[in-house]
This record gives sequence, C-alpha cells and structure tokens, in this order.
Amino acid sequence: MTPFSGVVGPHSYSDAISGKKIVILGINPPPLGGISIHVQRVAYKLRQQGNEVVLFDTEKRTRGFWGFIVHDLRLLAFLVKHRPDLVYHHTLTCFFRGRLLELAGVIVLKWLLGYQLVMVDHVSRFFPQQSWLYKKIANLLFHALDQQVLIGSSTYASYREHTIFLGPRYSVEAAFLPPDSSTEAAITALYPPALSAFLKTHTPVLLANASKIVLFCPAGVQHQYAGKELYGFDLCLSALDMLLVTYPQMGLVLALSGAGDDARFKKLLKTIEKNERVYLMYQCPGELWPLLKRVDLFVRPTLSDGASISVQEALYYGTPVVASDACERPTGTVLFKTGDESDFVKKVTKVLAPNEAINRRRDYPHAQQTF
Repeated sequence: MTPFSGVVGPHSYSDAISGKKIVILGINPPPLGGISIHVQRVAYKLRQQGNEVVLFDTEKRTRGFWGFIVHDLRLLAFLVKHRPDLVYHHTLTCFFRGRLLELAGVIVLKWLLGYQLVMVDHVSRFFPQQSWLYKKIANLLFHALDQQVLIGSSTYASYREHTIFLGPRYSVEAAFLPPDSSTEAAITALYPPALSAFLKTHTPVLLANASKIVLFCPAGVQHQYAGKELYGFDLCLSALDMLLVTYPQMGLVLALSGAGDDARFKKLLKTIEKNERVYLMYQCPGELWPLLKRVDLFVRPTLSDGASISVQEALYYGTPVVASDACERPTGTVLFKTGDESDFVKKVTKVLAPNEAINRRRDYPHAQQTF
C-alpha cells in the first residue's frame, strides 16, 4: 500500500486522460453542494481534455427497497448503453446500505464490459454507525476497484481507523478545482437584487453555507454535539449578537441549497424574520464563488467535515476563512475549537481587526468586484 505522507495532494486523479468514453456516477446539480460542484467541474475538465463524458445522477431516486432496485436497474442499463472505458463512482461511503448494492452492480458490469472503475470517496464519517458485516462486505467490494481517491485527510483517517481496505492505487486529494471564470456574469445575474442591497448596507459581511439543515448524529467522543446543526448555522446566529457589540453594522449571509430537517428549517426562518442583520439566500440559484469575492469573511463552523470546496474557494479568492478544527483545513485557515461559540467569536474578531484582514482580499488579483 502506498503510504500517505500526511499532506493532501492537489486534485490530480483526472489529469492526463484523453480520448476516453467516461461515465461519472454522482450527485449532479441542482441542488448545488460541494460534491455536485466537484463533479460538474471534473466533467468540464475531462471534456476539455478531449473525452466523451456523460453523467448519471445517483441521488435522484425513489426511497425504499423497491426504489433502490429500480435505481440500480436504471444505472446498470445506463452503463450497458454507453459502454464506457472509464467509470468514476462518487460517493459518501456508508451513507446508506443501498450504496453497497449500487457499487456491487457496477463491479459486476465492470467484469462484463471491461471498463476501469475509480471510486472517489468524499466523506466517511458514517463508518462508526455501520456493523462489522457491512465493513467486511465493503472491503470485499473495494478489492475490485482499479483506483481509490480519498477526498481530504479526514476521509483517509476514517479508513485507517476502521480498517477499510486501501489498494495499491490510492491517493488522498483535495476536491477543489478552479471555477470557469467566464461564467461569473451569468451566475451573478441569478442572484436576488435584495442580496446586493444587503451587501451595500452592512459591513463587515460574513458568509456561511450549507447544502441543507442537518442535525448532527455523532459517535463516540462527539456525543456532546447531538441535536445541533451539522453546518453550524445555529452557532453563527448565536454568535452574531456578541459580534454586533464590536461591529454594529455587521451582516450575516446564510446560503442554503435545500431545507433538510423541516422543523429546524422553520425555526431558522422564524429567527431570520426577526433579525435584519441576517440574509437567507435560500435555494442558491448559482455557485457561491462570485459572492465569496464580495464578503469580508467566510465561516465554516461545521461539527464534522471533509475537504470543503467552499473553504478552498474562499482562500483561492483571497477571502479570509474562520473554520472549526473538526478536520484538517488548508493552510491559511484560522481555526476555532469545534462547537465553541466563545472561541468562534474570538477568532472572527481577530481576523476582522482593523488593518489586518478587512478588504485585504480586494488586493488579490482574483478578487474583482463584479456586481
């Protein structure tokens, strides 16, 4: 097994590939999220390299046993129809048992059709919730893979902790790929006019994002976070009151792709209705990177995380980042103790101190204000 050096490498698993028929299995937008954006950009890159690329959305399916059966039959028929040379299977390992059934079918067809199979695993925080039998079956299936790509060091750590098989061809890589800058005008045209007005009337402005409202289901030492929001919107709203003492004109933008937990989402809406300092960008109409160039600070107060594309994107555009220490973060990220509101406020205040970081990003070559 290739030893992991401890340093997450840049995205490279799609490098130097050309003239192939490729199928990508994964989450496709909408809604927008870290994995769907990654899949979208990888597909674009592979096409630019001269490959024929088609995508199959593994998330658009009916729930329940028969829903999984129909989904798998559709997937297998899709692969037979396109007869690819190479298949990328993007997943959150152990998110549900149906994923193993899906992978087993893809492996059977690999033997019949002769394609190469690469699994790209984005998050493995679910291993502790699975039985020894589940892990044993996963290990058997993983032996049939041609290559494994683990996104972020936390995914690698989860594999090692739970003795999950890693073959001779594996890599630990970042999820981030630079966006296509030519799409910026089209993306910003989709943003609500009220967002621009909010940015003009508040300073400094913080941005936090989430795919949906998810209640954290921890394991082991993380039991103290049970019932809290995975992406930390609750912490942001609570900390805002303290930050307003120092920054009375501060604004907080919460970008949310979907509702998720219905009860907690309704509670969020009620809280925001009473607070003019908070703007909810619900069901984000476009990618966030143009907005990252306009805010003063991006915050990522997650209770658990993988290789967040948003964090890497913010740093790419010169926007300061304050994030939880729930996992390894890219160089340049200011870390606070996971779930610790006081430490969050302390680190945000430090980053926003006069002459230290506010407006610093506007001096970066990437950070051109466009809307």
